[in-house]
Amino acid sequence: MDIVFIGLAFLAGVIATILVIAARKPNTSVIQRSTVIDAAPSAIFPLINDLRAHRSWSPFDQDPNMQRSYSGPAKGPGAALDFADKKAGTGHLEITDASQPSQVTMRLLMTKPFACDNVVKFTLTPRGGSTDVT
Repeated sequence: MDIVFIGLAFLAGVIATILVIAARKPNTSVIQRSTVIDAAPSAIFPLINDLRAHRSWSPFDQDPNMQRSYSGPAKGPGAALDFADKKAGTGHLEITDASQPSQVTMRLLMTKPFACDNVVKFTLTPRGGSTDVT
C-alpha cells in the first residue's frame, strides 16, 4: 500500500511541475515564413492588399464552395472578409494597416476549428528584380 501511495504522490508531483512550467510560458507565439518572388513589390502588393484577390494565390482560399462575405472598402485598411469552410474553418480577416508597396497587416479572428486572435503581417522587401516576402 505504501508503494502505491508513493507512486501516486510522485505522479502528482510530476503533473504539478508540468502545470507550473506551462503556466509560466507566454501565451503568444510567432510563426514566420519567407519566400522570394520574381516580381517587384509594386506587382505583389495589390494582390495582398485586396482580399478578393487572395483566391488567386492563397492556399486557404481555394475552395469554390467556401462561404465568403466581403465588407468595408474594396482594398486596404477596413477591407474585411468573413468566411466559413470545412477545411479553412470559420473566421473574420480584416486589413488593419497597409503601407504601399512594402507592408500589409491584417487581423485574423478564428472561431472554428478553435478560437484565436492573430496578427498577420506581410512584409515586401525588394531584392534586385525580385521581392523577399515575409
